[in-house]
Amino acid sequence: MVGLRVVKRPVVRAGMVAVAVLMLAACGKKNEAATQAAARVNGTEITALQIGYLRKQDRNVRSDQVEEANRRALERLIELELLVQKAESLKVDKELKTQVAMDAARRDVLARAYVDQVSEGVPQPTAEAIRKYYDDNEALFARRRVYTLLEVAMQIPPARVPELQAQVAAGKSAKDVMAWLTAQGIPNKSQAAVRPAEQLPLATLPEFARLPDPPDGSKQELVRGEIVTMPPPGFLHGTVQGNVYLAVKLFVRDAKLGRVTVESGVITDRGPDTVRGPDVAFWSYTRLPHGDVPVVYANEPADLVAEVVSPSNTKQRMTQKVREYFDSGVRLVWVVHPEERTVTVYTKPGDGTVLWEDATLTGGDVLPGFSCKVAEFFQD
Repeated sequence: MVGLRVVKRPVVRAGMVAVAVLMLAACGKKNEAATQAAARVNGTEITALQIGYLRKQDRNVRSDQVEEANRRALERLIELELLVQKAESLKVDKELKTQVAMDAARRDVLARAYVDQVSEGVPQPTAEAIRKYYDDNEALFARRRVYTLLEVAMQIPPARVPELQAQVAAGKSAKDVMAWLTAQGIPNKSQAAVRPAEQLPLATLPEFARLPDPPDGSKQELVRGEIVTMPPPGFLHGTVQGNVYLAVKLFVRDAKLGRVTVESGVITDRGPDTVRGPDVAFWSYTRLPHGDVPVVYANEPADLVAEVVSPSNTKQRMTQKVREYFDSGVRLVWVVHPEERTVTVYTKPGDGTVLWEDATLTGGDVLPGFSCKVAEFFQD
């Protein structure tokens, strides 16, 4: 592999420097030792070992993409080296906050390396041990759930903790307990949070697992950190929801475009969190690649969401949902009105296009090739 001395240039031209190095480095032998210089930046070597390490951080690189990934890694390393040299020339590495950060990074790397080294010596569990762990922790596996919790932070004197425990043991609701705290002059603050089973303390997980679902089958969403409970959907709502799901699912499956879900959480905002549960949602493989199946919620926004309007939905609430979906990155929204037998199509916030049941609904750029009569959504 050919080494190259790069003369000093402004940092903003680092990309140009990297390209020049890559063009020459590509002419070298492929079987050079990992420690041989791939490039020299003002006398500092960048080795093949460094390139390989950085490239392997991206686990999605296929075998036919290795060469391009190496080229990107080398370009990135050159840019970083130029920045480091500039920082050292300005003595940024001597500043206290920089030294603290570097020490923290060093400690983190050493700790991880030690854990990796120890892990390599741990024997693999037997099939029987795995099965026993699975059976002993149903709340993590067979009966795994996602919990919507109300976290209450308070400043309570240790001597008064037994009083608080008595309030909780008496079966008081969270609202009642918080009212008691306020009445006692104990500062408190609450915040709703969504936690999957694996993020809860293992010792207390069985207690959470025994908590019942809402007895009336009501649906809950997290809206700006507050839990909002909605009445369980009616029969007509469920029928229309099933028709929408079936139409989209069959098309997406045959075209191999992505995944279709029913009432899966869609994150529309962070800090405080908002998690909506649209009746039907579609994620393309472009946004969620094959094999990337989120256990709880997808970090990527859905491409399409469909909301079936219930009697409890107000126009203001639905307008807010549509805006939230687009602000989070959703590309297409269908609002389905069972009583009016219409579908309102939104490609952006604002006024949508109303389609009556004799019209044809298409998927546009989101579901290219999809079409059906609006009336199909309202069939018995």
